[in-house]
Amino acid sequence: MLSGRTKYPLAEAVGIGLHLVLYTGLIFYAMPPGQALLFILVHQGLTSLYLGMVFAPNHNGMPIPDPSVSMDFLQRQVLSSRNIKPSPLTDFLYGGLNYQIEHHLFPRIPRNKLKEARIIVRQFCMDLSIPYHETSVGRAYWEVTRYFHRMAVPLRESGSESDLGNARGRLLGPANQVVTLATTHVQRVEVASQPGTQILVEFEASSSPGLGRPAS
Repeated sequence: MLSGRTKYPLAEAVGIGLHLVLYTGLIFYAMPPGQALLFILVHQGLTSLYLGMVFAPNHNGMPIPDPSVSMDFLQRQVLSSRNIKPSPLTDFLYGGLNYQIEHHLFPRIPRNKLKEARIIVRQFCMDLSIPYHETSVGRAYWEVTRYFHRMAVPLRESGSESDLGNARGRLLGPANQVVTLATTHVQRVEVASQPGTQILVEFEASSSPGLGRPAS
């Protein structure tokens, strides 16, 4: 908004201002100052936790292909995103972000249309043999937890600060040297350039668990 890139800067400024005034005003009106401050801290902390739980399953543990791998927009968005199976409760709690694949393919689509878009996109991916990853809420968090656990193996096994620094260097290395995909053992992705061609996603244990090797 401050950079002037918003479409309605005045309306957005007024909306944000009203929100802050009403939010803080009502809380301090209903509670003593100490309780009001504590309420705000707890409320904002829980809000951050909630948002983190919504965002965590979206891409963590999904393919991060090497830039040298040729992918079009559809393949890159579908392969790098994870959907959570829809239900009225899931749709409400995630605000439509459980349709992460469709959200990335069509960022401006109304949220109430994402469920319909999912049906079309799933069938389209099936026709092109593009893996479309969708799982349950519990399975999604399990996959994310397993991903972080495996990524942290070199750090847990480091015996000294120098080893820790080397491990961090490998984990944070250039994208064209380190490829981390899905369960962090994936080694290469061969993407189909023609409809009907099977896309191969190969998983091999690397010499350093949790670290990818240069793409072949």
